[in-house]
Amino acid sequence: MKKSVLAILIFFAIVVSFSKFAVSQNVDNAKSRALTCLDDRVNQSSLSLEEAIFAGFTKSPSLKPLSKIWAEKNPSDWCWPKGGCTVKQTAQVLWALSENRESTQNITRIAEW
Repeated sequence: MKKSVLAILIFFAIVVSFSKFAVSQNVDNAKSRALTCLDDRVNQSSLSLEEAIFAGFTKSPSLKPLSKIWAEKNPSDWCWPKGGCTVKQTAQVLWALSENRESTQNITRIAEW
């Protein structure tokens, strides 16, 4: 009797371990497919500043989001967008750039001031 209970517990542990591995693989595959889809869309369309910021949060391998972000910088100040700086978009840019290990030194100096 005790051996059968032990065998059932071992079998159950193996099934649970296998199912966790399968779920983990499915999540990784789904994440990979989602990032591939995002990169394809980023490369195929023109991005608004907001779209570029959020694509930047994903650390997309495409340089397009970061290029758009830098293109929208106010030429006379370290703020975004160039048409009229806002705290919200400048903060979002700061976050997206720091996620991508881009220099934010001048932006943070302005923010500290």
